[in-house]
Amino acid sequence: MTEAPYLDGQKANIVHLVNSHGVTASLMDIGATWLSFSAPVNDENRELLIRAKDMQAYLEQQAYLGATVGRFANRIAKGKFSLNGIDYTLPVNNGANSLHGGEVGFDKKRWAVVSQSDSSVVFGLHSVDGEQGYPGNMNVEVCYELTDDNALVISYFASCDKDCPINLTNHAYFNLSQSGESGIARKHTMQVLAQHYLPVSENLIPTGELKPVAGTSFDFLQPKLIEQDFMSDNDQAIASGYDHCFVFNERHCDGATRVATLISPEHDIKMHVKTTKPGMQCYTGNFLAGIQGYDKQYQNNDGVALETQYFPDAPNQPQWESRNPVLKAGESYRHTTVYQLEW
Repeated sequence: MTEAPYLDGQKANIVHLVNSHGVTASLMDIGATWLSFSAPVNDENRELLIRAKDMQAYLEQQAYLGATVGRFANRIAKGKFSLNGIDYTLPVNNGANSLHGGEVGFDKKRWAVVSQSDSSVVFGLHSVDGEQGYPGNMNVEVCYELTDDNALVISYFASCDKDCPINLTNHAYFNLSQSGESGIARKHTMQVLAQHYLPVSENLIPTGELKPVAGTSFDFLQPKLIEQDFMSDNDQAIASGYDHCFVFNERHCDGATRVATLISPEHDIKMHVKTTKPGMQCYTGNFLAGIQGYDKQYQNNDGVALETQYFPDAPNQPQWESRNPVLKAGESYRHTTVYQLEW
């Protein structure tokens, strides 16, 4: 495996953001990673992300904790796709699939700190033509802004000199609870305003069907405990829990309309999600066991990831052409996701 660029003997650069209400966010240049998110709930500073204990634990974990993943988040079947009549082969690093950009994706790069202030930071990265099998020289920026209405706004920008699939997301795992109980993610209440989801095959690649959530365990149109229908059907059994993409109505993908809400088990804090992306991968941390966290050794389902993104394997699913994120040479990729707290 190619040595990751952050293994350069240099320390990580950490940026701390704070707003007027005492909400804080901490970011790291390695992987343009979201390390911490805290709020003063019930007069206590509550950490809302799960995170590695220290740098060594971060290097050892393989769960992409808080990292910016790309060029293409989620899975591409067999590490292959065709574009403009050319066949491309990517590193296979997840069974038979390429996951989150390959063996050395954006999560394993040291990003440059382009600018920073008390409330925002911009990370930049240059990805060369052919890197991890993808075409074109790509320039990427990710801006994290902590606002005074208690939102962390993540803005993505990219350009490339060749047509290339791109699907950037953040892989933070949330635990809004004050409890360290094992499997605490299942105790959260969640609402997802999606009428459809993407069932997957045994290799976790979408089958191509947009399946209605009605009558299934994936119906979160009304707030529901995650554990209520957890592991209750074959779609979940394949993935050892929820690890599926929910499909939003296009009119809701304006970055200002709430598409999902996560509520702590104590019902003392909520987090609303807004995005310009067409979908959101809900992953209930089904393989977190063994990661050394900042407060304990994590177990499965100790955090839930809400990854706004384009559809998994979209380059190989022509029926999703309108949701296939090919960045055309000379054009700009611009997307925003908002995680807003309410307590």
